Amino acid sequence: MKRRDLQMTTLIVFGLLIFALACPIPNVNAFTCHVYDLSPWTGDNDWTGSVYGVFRKNESTGSWTFKKTPIGFLGDLRYTRSTSATYSWIWAPNWYNQPVRAYIDMWIPSNYASAKAEYIVSVTGKADQKTTINQGSYFGEWKQIMVLDIPSGATCKITVKKASMDSASSYLAADGVRMRTCTEK
Repeated sequence: MKRRDLQMTTLIVFGLLIFALACPIPNVNAFTCHVYDLSPWTGDNDWTGSVYGVFRKNESTGSWTFKKTPIGFLGDLRYTRSTSATYSWIWAPNWYNQPVRAYIDMWIPSNYASAKAEYIVSVTGKADQKTTINQGSYFGEWKQIMVLDIPSGATCKITVKKASMDSASSYLAADGVRMRTCTEK
């Protein structure tokens, strides 16, 4: 090994050691974490009920196609080509009595998902949060769309629609929603 390579390797190792010592490892035992699936629907109905202690309701505008298919989250899938259609998942969590940090994930199926999707997350008492995801970049996988702090007892709503720059020829999927939460013990 050349002297210059040895000096560079030493600097890198030293830098990593300093970084590791300066960044303490969080106490994992100080948190309680849960995963809540807010989908799928039962059959071709927009189902309202309690899933894992979460009151849930769906709302939609425009024309959506329902399909029983193994590529959908748990075998069900909704999709549209409409540029004006929206789909929303609404829940009023009854499973927490303190603020939570929520990691919100969407299931992007391997087909019928090629649009640039705009996700809008509304939480009681907070400004709406928006993000745009190109569904065509994912293939049968969960995609985290947002991390946010939710106040105790807040009602939450996630809406998906085509982004304004997307065309009528692309497919927008509205499929599984997953919320992962962590609260301090």
